[in-house]
Amino acid sequence: MSDYHIYLDDSGTLKSGTFFDIEIPLNDSFVFNSTTEGWTFFSSRTPTEDELSIRNHHGQTRKQWFRGEITDEKFRANKRCQLDKNHVTEEYASYLKLKPEYDENTLYSEFNLVSSMHYQYPIVTESFKERIEKSGLKGTDFLPLTVDSHYREKYPDAPLLFAIQFMGKKCTRQLRIQGAKDECPFCGRQNLFCKECGFSNLQCPDCSNYVATSIDGHKGPNDKRLKFSPVTQRRFQIMEGHKWDGADFIYGGGFSSTYPNIVSKRALDWLLSVHAVHFCARPIQVCIDGMTDQQLEKLEYVQKPVVS
Repeated sequence: MSDYHIYLDDSGTLKSGTFFDIEIPLNDSFVFNSTTEGWTFFSSRTPTEDELSIRNHHGQTRKQWFRGEITDEKFRANKRCQLDKNHVTEEYASYLKLKPEYDENTLYSEFNLVSSMHYQYPIVTESFKERIEKSGLKGTDFLPLTVDSHYREKYPDAPLLFAIQFMGKKCTRQLRIQGAKDECPFCGRQNLFCKECGFSNLQCPDCSNYVATSIDGHKGPNDKRLKFSPVTQRRFQIMEGHKWDGADFIYGGGFSSTYPNIVSKRALDWLLSVHAVHFCARPIQVCIDGMTDQQLEKLEYVQKPVVS
């Protein structure tokens, strides 16, 4: 028996190379620090000579990719669990207010990242939004960002910006429990993890105790909390193919930095072919057990390049 209770099961017929985690890095250090975590595709660039020729009011050349901060945010929740309609399966932004850091040297990549106090938001320009919409790729939605009028007046040439949202149904494999009961170790409330959607009660809604901790954080036999497996054991997401809705852009963790969103191979190939920057991607596995013939046909389809 393992020395941990909560883990990611890797059983079943697993297929690799069809779906990929995707991450929009805040800066280049992400690329250099993450090669050991399976990130195998890095799409980034430095400004072109024309871009570098832009000079600020002191006559100095300065490269600066777009930056900004989300100062207000509102959300809407999807509740698609068949066992409990109160479980939130996906969460999307419904309103985002942006405080941009414009100046005459601001450069825009296809993917830009801005943060709030709690989340990180991948931002795209209107021109790149239109390219994605015309590509035929499925599963995106674009939320226009609200910007204070005085920024618009000061920088009238700044492009419209949108938060890209991954609308494909969440279908990643959920964590499981071994060597312990699926209940709060303090009060006995049942079902820490929903067997349908994976909704977790890691802070017990009845007694408010946190039910689990890391192996290193566990304090020994008198500590009632369950133990998580090491991060390395559950780092790579596994998709449940029989729950996949056919989308190319799939909800993994929304705007959370804990679990990346997911793209199909054809979406990744298209992003690389149009030289979209900046992003990183790594292959994940999909379990094909229980997939219908139609889903298996779609699985083959999303491995083929987008026809322009």
